[in-house]
Amino acid sequence: MNLKLLFHVLALLLALGNNLNAVDKKSTTWVPITSTGVTFFIPSMHISTPTDVQVAIDKITAYAQNPNKPTPTLQDYQDAGITGVDAENLNHINEVVGDLIDEKVNTIAKIQNAINDYLGMDTTPPVITLKKASTYIDSQYKTIETDGTDHIRLWQWNGTYYRETGVTAIDEVDGVVPVTITWPKGLQSHHPSPGVYTIGFTAVDKAGNKSTATRTVTILEDTTYPVISFSKPNPMIITDVEILDKKDFVPHAADENSAEDTAFLRDITVDFSNKPSILFFNFDEFINPLPPHGIGPRHPGTYTFKYRAFDNAGHKTIAKFIVIVKDTSAPTIFLKGKKLITLEMGDTYVEPGVTIHDNDKKVTPTLTTSGNVNTSKAGTYTIIYTATDKAGNKATATRTVTILPPDRTPPVLTLKGALEVYLPHNSTYKEPGASAVDAKDGAVSVKITGSVNTSIVGTYTLIYTAIDKAGNSTHKIRRVRVVSTAHNRRKGPIITIKGLSPGDAGTLHITEHSGRNYVDKGATAVDRDGNPVSVTTTYGTLTKYLFEPGAPKRKQGIYVIIYTAVDSKYNVSKTYRLVYVNLAWWYPGPYYHDTAREH
Repeated sequence: MNLKLLFHVLALLLALGNNLNAVDKKSTTWVPITSTGVTFFIPSMHISTPTDVQVAIDKITAYAQNPNKPTPTLQDYQDAGITGVDAENLNHINEVVGDLIDEKVNTIAKIQNAINDYLGMDTTPPVITLKKASTYIDSQYKTIETDGTDHIRLWQWNGTYYRETGVTAIDEVDGVVPVTITWPKGLQSHHPSPGVYTIGFTAVDKAGNKSTATRTVTILEDTTYPVISFSKPNPMIITDVEILDKKDFVPHAADENSAEDTAFLRDITVDFSNKPSILFFNFDEFINPLPPHGIGPRHPGTYTFKYRAFDNAGHKTIAKFIVIVKDTSAPTIFLKGKKLITLEMGDTYVEPGVTIHDNDKKVTPTLTTSGNVNTSKAGTYTIIYTATDKAGNKATATRTVTILPPDRTPPVLTLKGALEVYLPHNSTYKEPGASAVDAKDGAVSVKITGSVNTSIVGTYTLIYTAIDKAGNSTHKIRRVRVVSTAHNRRKGPIITIKGLSPGDAGTLHITEHSGRNYVDKGATAVDRDGNPVSVTTTYGTLTKYLFEPGAPKRKQGIYVIIYTAVDSKYNVSKTYRLVYVNLAWWYPGPYYHDTAREH
């Protein structure tokens, strides 16, 4: 077979197959095809007749690309849908279209824009800008995550919702243009469901030019729970007197999907006998149980501190911090009765006993007592009490008992006041009293026998008696002497007038022109035994002119000053001082001498 002929047959069949695939049910036109000198007739593909719009568009774009092509008519522009062209500006429009470069005329829209620019029409849409910070903080939720595009991711939280981070639209002609937001269903609700949401933004300027943009918001589901941790080992073992730090009880709460985590002490449970109510649990005393903050060692046992932490998605975590308190404090022994007891031979010793407190509460731990008391033998006996609590802590206390021989010692009697008392006739006697103390019995009452009658001069005897329980007695006597107050110069005190020269004997001279004021120097006195006695000073009738301030002008004359002294036995003495006042400018003769008189 001729290979060349075979090649032509195959080419013919291939062309025929391609054309047959394109043939529709309309009438077929057979078109001759010549190849390598051989002519074949094959059916041509049915082609629709171009519309007026397409013809007009092709003509305008061809002219814009090549001004040598046929010039478009007004009808061509109208058929192509281009506005702004009329019979008056047709030639100018064609000049504008013919001057455009290829890339600005490859679409009718670009040709329309060029014509609009020529006609001064706004055809530029606004520019929409979405906020695209690397991170964005909103008060309603945690930091919003963004990848720098229009895609924002945030966590799903209870009670929160997405709030648009920011969008603006700027138009070259109108400036800032309002933006209409089209929200996807469910994104603006509180607690939006996890998923991907697309927000639409539309801006239209005054010329009707429109721009659109979108933002994708992904709500991520928070499936993590807060984690509570403590700075100290859990459980923490402490002693009953150890001082703690409050920071040891402050937990750390963390959550990987939350901006803020909260954890707080919610409850305290304790595991030991005598459980206190939570309402009366003093946390500060637990931290520092010793004075002045607390009252004593904390109760041994197991304490459970319960904490709760919440994240913003509403997830709750509960953690327990356990504190085990070990008992290291010994009990406290309180002696009943006296620590030092004194008895007499033959008395009966009765053990008073003790009370024991452990960790601030009364208990009955193991108690042992050593030592005994023999009341038939004089001496000192020691009793030792030992208390051991359940933790093995021990405490001791001692009591001393002294056994004395039979009591032969009387009380010690003490009188208050003087043993000998002098009272003036017809005065009132006030008993000073007495007291008595016994070495064994302590304070003992005192009995007084006898009486005092001050209306009768004489000596009265009072007897004071103190008797202890063993019958030992003590007596003392007080004598009360009632004396007459009649003046007795032979027994009265001796008075000495002060400020006199030898020979003056109680006389003092004053002259008016000397201008001096009289100041009395007083007197002293002693009784017949040489004991000091107080002196009382009084003035005679005319003395007010001499001594009282503001009195009338002093007068010439003799003035009397009386000194009186009374001793402890009520013996009385009196002495006089005479003061001579001379109003003359000169003094005639020697001083007058007058002896102080004693009565």
